[in-house]
Amino acid sequence: MNSIFTPSKFYLILFSILFTSVYAHAQFGVGGLGFQRRSEQRAQQAYSDGRANGKQMRGYLGYDIGVFFSFADRNFQHTYTDIDANGTNHGEKVYNRKLKSRVIGFNAGSYTPLGNLGSKSCLAFDWGIAATILQDNTGEVYTRSPRSEGVYESTIMHWDFAVPLCLDFKFGGEAIFDKSEAFSFTFGAGLQPSLAMGGVASTSKMVASISPMIKAEIGFFAGLQWKIKASYIYRSGNIYKAENGDAGMESKPESSVITITSTPSFNLGISFMPFSYDWESSRW
Repeated sequence: MNSIFTPSKFYLILFSILFTSVYAHAQFGVGGLGFQRRSEQRAQQAYSDGRANGKQMRGYLGYDIGVFFSFADRNFQHTYTDIDANGTNHGEKVYNRKLKSRVIGFNAGSYTPLGNLGSKSCLAFDWGIAATILQDNTGEVYTRSPRSEGVYESTIMHWDFAVPLCLDFKFGGEAIFDKSEAFSFTFGAGLQPSLAMGGVASTSKMVASISPMIKAEIGFFAGLQWKIKASYIYRSGNIYKAENGDAGMESKPESSVITITSTPSFNLGISFMPFSYDWESSRW
């Protein structure tokens, strides 16, 4: 009588048992891909349910306050036609002075979640305010005209108030307001409307502009959420301009044009989220 368990049948049964074990482990084992997928799905569902119940909609949890340095090449320039007391024209004169390349700034803001992209990430609309202060002086500037000749030195005081508006991708604790996620990061791009005010001595002007910007942030939780923030603001050209006829220009030669120019700026700073202590209550 032929044996039922031929070698080929034995190997087939052994292969079936091994395949079934591996498949079951992959689908249901603690370390299996199926288990991981289902865990992610459950976390995703809990995240969506939390959003629906309003746990993620308390805007104050996303507030941040910080300080930063703004780096750019800034330059003061006074251009005028040099005419002596006898009316002789000596041509156009240009005085340039390099100003501080680093100025201090302050920022505050928050963000509004637009939609979750995963259990630990979201797309958000980020908004805020930022202010920088440039304080310097013109140095000694020699000017000459038929009505006056001499040297002046004036204080430069220039403020820049901006409203950065960005579309952000956020990942980690900041994206879901969860203390258990020790690190987070953000990438974003948008536009920054700004209003520059102040200027040279008593001649104050305002210049409005809208500039494209990009940014990146790395966050970490240590009692509160802290963030290292970097941004690049693509704005160049005049941030201040005064000419004859403007208040404060009466003592300057009639052909005078005074400008303060700037290259695109790179901002680097640190901020903290003062209400992040309350993140634990928004976990689910």
